[in-house]
Amino acid sequence: MIDWILNTLWNIKWILLLLFIFNEFSRVLITYNKIQTFTQKIEEARSNISIVLNQKLEIINQFSTVVSQYDEHEKGIQLKISNDYTKTTKDAANALSYIYGVAMAYPELRSDSNYNIFLENISNNERSLTERREMYNKFVKDYNTYITQIPTCILAKLFGYNRENYFNIN
Repeated sequence: MIDWILNTLWNIKWILLLLFIFNEFSRVLITYNKIQTFTQKIEEARSNISIVLNQKLEIINQFSTVVSQYDEHEKGIQLKISNDYTKTTKDAANALSYIYGVAMAYPELRSDSNYNIFLENISNNERSLTERREMYNKFVKDYNTYITQIPTCILAKLFGYNRENYFNIN
C-alpha cells in the first residue's frame, strides 16, 4: 500500500513537472506571437506611410509642370521616394515652399483651377499622412512598451527584437 502511495506521488510530481514545462513553453509561444503581431502592425503602418508619401510626391511632381510654365528658370521638380522618410519629407517640404513661392510671384497661378485642386490634394494628403504617422507611432509605443516589460524583455532579447524608432520629422 505504501509503495502504491509513493509511486502515485512520484507520478503526480512528474505530471506536475510536465504541466509546468508545457505551461512555460505555451507562455513563450504566446509572447513570441504577440511580438510578431506588433512587428507586423509596425511594418504595415510603415508601408502605409510610404504609400501616402508616394502619393504626395506624385501630386507635387504633377503640379510642378504647371508651375514650370510660369517660371521658365525651373524645368520642374521631380521628387522620388527614398527609404529615408525624413529626407523624402524634407524634399517634399522644400518643393512645396518653392511652389508656394512661385504662386506668390505669379498671381495668375493662384487663380488657376489646377492650383486650387493641388492645394486641396496636398491638404488631404497631409491629413492622411498625419493619421498614418500617429497610427505608426502608437504601434511603436505599444511594441516598445511590451518588449521592455519583464519577462518579455528577456524573450525579446533572446529572439533578437529591439526597440523601434518613432516617426519624427525634424
